[in-house]
Amino acid sequence: MSFLSDLDSPEYGPAIVLKNWRAGIIQAFPDNMQPHVIRRYKQVTKQSGYVQANHWLRKLKETVVDRLLKCGDFRLTHDDQALRDWADVQAERISKARNKDDFLIAADLCERLCEFYGFCLPVDPDHPKTKNSDILAMVLKLETPGWWRRKMRTRRNQSIDQAARLLGLIHANGQCYLSHEALGLRLKQKTRNRALLESLQAVNQHGYTALLSELADVSVSKPAIRKAEMMTRLRGFEEVADSLGHVAEFCTLTCPSKYHARSSKKGLNPKYRGYTPKQANDYLVEVWTGIRKELNEAGIRIYGFRTVEPHQDGCPHWHMLMYMQPEHRDIVKTICHKHARKVDGTEAGARKRRCVFKQIDKRKGTATGYIAKYISKGIDGEHVGVDHYGHDAKTSAARITEWAGVWCIRQFQQIGGAPVSVWRELRRVSAEQMAEWEHLIGKALPAVLHRARELADWGEWAKYTMLQGGPIIPRALRPLKVWRMNTPALRWQEGYNPHTQEAGPFRLGQYGDLLEVIKGVKAGIDGLLTRFFHWEVKPVHSKAFDFEEANASPWTRVNNCPEPQVSPPEAEKIRQEVTQQSVSEMVDFIEEWEEAHGKPWHFVTPEEKADLRFSPRHSEPWDDTKTLESLFQLQETSWNTPPPPDLPPPDGLFFDNGEYGYV
Repeated sequence: MSFLSDLDSPEYGPAIVLKNWRAGIIQAFPDNMQPHVIRRYKQVTKQSGYVQANHWLRKLKETVVDRLLKCGDFRLTHDDQALRDWADVQAERISKARNKDDFLIAADLCERLCEFYGFCLPVDPDHPKTKNSDILAMVLKLETPGWWRRKMRTRRNQSIDQAARLLGLIHANGQCYLSHEALGLRLKQKTRNRALLESLQAVNQHGYTALLSELADVSVSKPAIRKAEMMTRLRGFEEVADSLGHVAEFCTLTCPSKYHARSSKKGLNPKYRGYTPKQANDYLVEVWTGIRKELNEAGIRIYGFRTVEPHQDGCPHWHMLMYMQPEHRDIVKTICHKHARKVDGTEAGARKRRCVFKQIDKRKGTATGYIAKYISKGIDGEHVGVDHYGHDAKTSAARITEWAGVWCIRQFQQIGGAPVSVWRELRRVSAEQMAEWEHLIGKALPAVLHRARELADWGEWAKYTMLQGGPIIPRALRPLKVWRMNTPALRWQEGYNPHTQEAGPFRLGQYGDLLEVIKGVKAGIDGLLTRFFHWEVKPVHSKAFDFEEANASPWTRVNNCPEPQVSPPEAEKIRQEVTQQSVSEMVDFIEEWEEAHGKPWHFVTPEEKADLRFSPRHSEPWDDTKTLESLFQLQETSWNTPPPPDLPPPDGLFFDNGEYGYV
């Protein structure tokens, strides 16, 4: 290679000795990284001499090529088709083990494969509360190639981005926040996700059809809608604080120097220890956990919002807008400073930068306006102009969003306050639908439900928060909660688990687990139905499509449909028919339940749920109890049989060289 000839100069050591050795190491890197490796090698040679540069080059190769860009025996530089083939091999291997032997042996294989590739199991098989049904669901999940593809794609994106960070490519004047290659992989992934949504349609029980992409565009997964909702909640919290006489503090938490790949002024940071943005964010989570624990022990409650933003090198820092009682201000500051400087608290700049508080001065602006800039920078960059490093805010917002997606970092989080899930459910229901529901169940709902629905419909977050008991009481004490229930099995096949040969009254998912869905909002024993439609996802066209091809971008369960092009009288007639039929189906289910159990309808507790057994509700031939028992041959006792000791590995797991994995 022509650029390797630049290293033949005497200042880089004797070429006759080092040329081939150096070329072999540099060529082990991916082609797009080799020019950057040579550039950094020249810089290290100029600063410390060629001997130290050679040591640096060897260590870099061990870190990046041998460890970072390799997951088990799979090279993360392979193309996506190779990744799909690898995932198919792992899924088939587990499927064969389960079909050939007991599922516990397949679970042992799952554990060893995940340990080999560095993945976390969905459940801990050794946990005392883990049941055999949980282990079986885990095995069935790992039998699907999509699970392995998602895990390996996440690992690939993170490893490629971290390799660029170790080479010093991610900084304000280069690839800001996120490497170009990781950004490209994320954008391709989103393109696949969008194509998947546009190829699927949701059909409800009344025949109404809408593309999943259309439903996604009217949900909170759309940036504009998510931003508008967050601004409403922020403004509501400020109104609550003003009414209660609480004060606002703006706090910024930053990681120690060893988490930063670059310093703000000196370029590469010599204290950097190779931490990833995910590890840095986990450190901040631990700091915040310690802060909240000590505040709770002191009887201090705070509320507000938290947002995460990356530095130029991708290392995250937190911005928090916190409301509190005036007498708690000093102790909150003391506790935050204490936990923020627990690690390397004596290093230079720790006291000044690790935890920074700014008191909100209303003469200069509102608390909501203060944090609104950071919310916008992390969503769409609107009305910001340029970011901290002089880049266009809209372009930076796109990179920040994908940075959070690559490293699985939650950008925004509410601190305290009333739950937003109840708020969103209440906004689904109109006053007419609520009245019809009361008519069908034969009684009036509590006044708190009526008032909460009105406030949610009007966008009054402050009044809704106070109706829910205020901003600082525990969630368990709030009057309104989300109504969740397991989906009833309308046919015995829906509640039948072929892997365990058991049947139950609730519909089972793909992996034999119970499907729990949100049905509405409940106040004590009274419930308000907010979801009137049952949706089934189908392909738009008859041609085959790989449903697991796209990695899971934020998936929507929104039920909002585009407004049909009909006249207002026709629309009102359709709405009444749809609501009447949907609510009637729910009432029929309640009546059937009461008839089958001989007692009034109530919310099923977890203890009662475990004791339920399938109760036929139709006059079909298979409703006969003896027929069911002969068909299912329930084997409940066999599930509690402990596995034999020292289970041998399944055939085909190990290769001749003693290793196992993908070839």
